[in-house]
Amino acid sequence: MHGKVQTPEDAKKIILRKLRENYGRGIEVNFSKIRIEMDLHSGRRLWIVEGDASVKRWIFIKKSWHFTYFIDAENGKVVIMRGKQYEDGFKWSNVLSRFRFRR
Repeated sequence: MHGKVQTPEDAKKIILRKLRENYGRGIEVNFSKIRIEMDLHSGRRLWIVEGDASVKRWIFIKKSWHFTYFIDAENGKVVIMRGKQYEDGFKWSNVLSRFRFRR
């Protein structure tokens, strides 16, 4: 989808399509902020889309991260992507505590 991005729904569709291409249809995405701003250096209008994503890897492993995408409002291309993975990832101690060992 390359063209003008005029509404927040258009920006959501671009990001959702990009994430599903990379991680598959099982990804869960929650958008928290969508706003448009002007880049003072170049004069471009940019959509800034923030949110959280998570994807289930194996039985006990779930990868979660916070993302921020910057989309050019004129052509719909992603200019910048930032992501930060959450620290509460997979730990064996959490898994083993779920099982009760009986003798």
